[in-house]
Amino acid sequence: MGYGAMRRHRCGGECLIMPTWCWRNITADGVFVMADVNSTGGGAINAAKTTNSVGVCRLVRWAFVICMLFAVAAFPDVAEISKSFRDRGVGLGTIIGIVIFLGTVVGFLIFFYVGSRRKSDKIQEELSSKLFGDGCERARLTREEMNVLLGIVAFAPDPPTKGHLIFESLPLYERCLDVYIEHTLRVQTSAGRIEEQDDILLRLRKKMGYAILSPEQPVVSTRNLSVGQKVSIFVSENKNDAFGATVTHVGEFWFTVRLLEDFMGIVSLGGREKILAFLRQGDAAYSVTARVKEYLQSGEISFFHSIKLSRNQHRQYMRLDISLGLRYTLLTKIGEEDKPLGEPQIGHTADISGGGVCLVAKTPLRVGDEISLSINIPGSAVGGIKSKVLKVIAVDSRGGTQYRHLVQFISIEPQQRERIVKYIFDKHREMLQMR
Repeated sequence: MGYGAMRRHRCGGECLIMPTWCWRNITADGVFVMADVNSTGGGAINAAKTTNSVGVCRLVRWAFVICMLFAVAAFPDVAEISKSFRDRGVGLGTIIGIVIFLGTVVGFLIFFYVGSRRKSDKIQEELSSKLFGDGCERARLTREEMNVLLGIVAFAPDPPTKGHLIFESLPLYERCLDVYIEHTLRVQTSAGRIEEQDDILLRLRKKMGYAILSPEQPVVSTRNLSVGQKVSIFVSENKNDAFGATVTHVGEFWFTVRLLEDFMGIVSLGGREKILAFLRQGDAAYSVTARVKEYLQSGEISFFHSIKLSRNQHRQYMRLDISLGLRYTLLTKIGEEDKPLGEPQIGHTADISGGGVCLVAKTPLRVGDEISLSINIPGSAVGGIKSKVLKVIAVDSRGGTQYRHLVQFISIEPQQRERIVKYIFDKHREMLQMR
């Protein structure tokens, strides 16, 4: 649904662009009013009525279909039907009357079905309009921000009945926003107006809670990039050459990266499209083909945004950078049994996930060593986790050399893994709330 299905309303010198499904809710004095559904209870009653009417309509429709099937089975063809009527002494006028009656019944059923659908759509539209208004109120949107959001919602599939979902779905918001931006860039050439729109969209993103992604939410658009993010740039014609860069600006219309080296080298290679790749910690590796907006003299490149990202998940479990106390015991294999070797040692984690930990200790283990881990998860310690050392890294610090061990869980109870994963998710949510 595009701007062809939108109308303009001017009040107090301000032009409000709204979809036609919201137009009927503007009063004569220019105040935008959501659908007249006074309470959730009223919406529930309307929804129940809609369900009942649709159910009756379906019942009648299926009954008619079954009757027609029985009729066809009883009278294989028109000639036989006509002969049957003639044998019973039924005249042509009676036959025509019966046909007209059946046509009337069919027409009534069609009319009833169409009317029920329209009523259902109207109730759903009113309910969606109310939910949309509630979302705007919760987000404390200004009139200007609501106007822009309505323009974005206009590009949603079936906006009259599903427009309120824009508050619940980041992917839906990003898809609609991408089309809205594309349309705006086609019709708006004023740099000042675009900058003004960019400020409004940034405020809108923050108020709707889409400025910071939760750890479990994958990246949907390049608008989800953050300043300082490291990216690699590949030229389409030569994918073997990679240029390191850092994101320096992320707006709603475009984003900018600064080349760490050889800026003129990438400029000389030309091309209006570049492949960008970046890694999101604890999530996945992403790549996207982005269109170049311009090369800046400051050694930066501006790109238009894209929602066509390719995601390559590189770890099964989310990781949390945190220091937790732990104890570990080295295991050695004798035949088919594992037996402890030596006393338990003390260390701590540098990070933890549902699949393993980064164990920090003063004495190094060897790659391939198997150990038994006990981790002090706050409120619920887990122990007896059989693990394997995959990598050992020596790290110099003020207190002397320490060793980081990348350790993988190879035998862990499902309840213990669930406890670790739940702890990680809870901590991530706490950190998001503190931002």
